[in-house]
Amino acid sequence: MREIKFKVWDKIESLMFDKVEYIGFSDKVVHLKTHNLCDDEELMNFNGNRWQDKYGGFNDIDFTEIELMQGTGLKDKNGVEIHEGNIIEITNNDSIKNYKVEYVLGCYGISTEKGFSILTDYATSLSDGTNSICKVIGNIYETPNLLRDM
Repeated sequence: MREIKFKVWDKIESLMFDKVEYIGFSDKVVHLKTHNLCDDEELMNFNGNRWQDKYGGFNDIDFTEIELMQGTGLKDKNGVEIHEGNIIEITNNDSIKNYKVEYVLGCYGISTEKGFSILTDYATSLSDGTNSICKVIGNIYETPNLLRDM
């Protein structure tokens, strides 16, 4: 069984967090791992934000203030884990194009000129070697211009 991973995009602070401790689906909240486990310099220097509690840990944040980005269980050609909402660059026969990773009808993929294409055609599973032809270059929240530029 694979580990299910999430990233969190904070819509209010415009920050990405990848240290999710738990997600309360019934309460519709997300809780980040404690401050001392974080190795994200930007977050460590972001003092006094609404996420931080008085003990240096983090408060629960409501789903309305975030976007969850679920991991696909796949990696790009550089070994970077691919998440829903990532923008990937695919190189095929001298052609380079950027696509948004989406979850549609129970599977992860990309929308191409020919329709929806399953992501496993371009990436490799986390347990395999890296024989992928795609590369994570950003995400739809921090770098949406990467989709418009193509």
